[in-house]
Amino acid sequence: MSKRGKDQKRSSWGKKKWFKVMAPAIFGQDRELVETPAFKDEQLLGRVVELPMTELTKSFKHYKYKVFLKIVDVKGDKALTKYWGHELLRDVISRIVRKRTSRVDLIEDVETKDGIKLRVKLLLITKRRVQTTLKYRIRKEMKDYLYEQISNQTLKEFVDSMLTESFQRGLGERIKNIYPAAYIDVRKTEVLS
Repeated sequence: MSKRGKDQKRSSWGKKKWFKVMAPAIFGQDRELVETPAFKDEQLLGRVVELPMTELTKSFKHYKYKVFLKIVDVKGDKALTKYWGHELLRDVISRIVRKRTSRVDLIEDVETKDGIKLRVKLLLITKRRVQTTLKYRIRKEMKDYLYEQISNQTLKEFVDSMLTESFQRGLGERIKNIYPAAYIDVRKTEVLS
């Protein structure tokens, strides 16, 4: 590449402004998380930022999740975000899925009490390998529990119950009558509207 080409790249990068990405309202904080560059404010709108959940909660207990935040508004040099979903890290999943166990997945589109549509993906690992008929019963119980809980909670309440693991414990109590679970988690959430 010629010298002129390198100078052009450097000068265009220097024209970008840095914006502070702020924590979303459901986490109850008005603090800066990271910075992101852009030429204009409009370029930031709709951008999705991926972070470790520990950045938001300041708790190492949540190391296994990454969170997605969508930039919805820009005020000055601050980019305001909203919760756009989360995901369980793949290496965590590969560590817990073992031989002689069964994995039961559930994917459902549900609506919270405050009218937000979510796609929720649940993961359950049984203590021993189970027959397909038991998997169907477990999956049905997971679905019933999910609809019960989410229809009575706002998005904030659901995320809080997921992070405090009260959602997972409640599901474990319901499932143990069918078959004991070794591990239960909300593998992924996506905001659909």
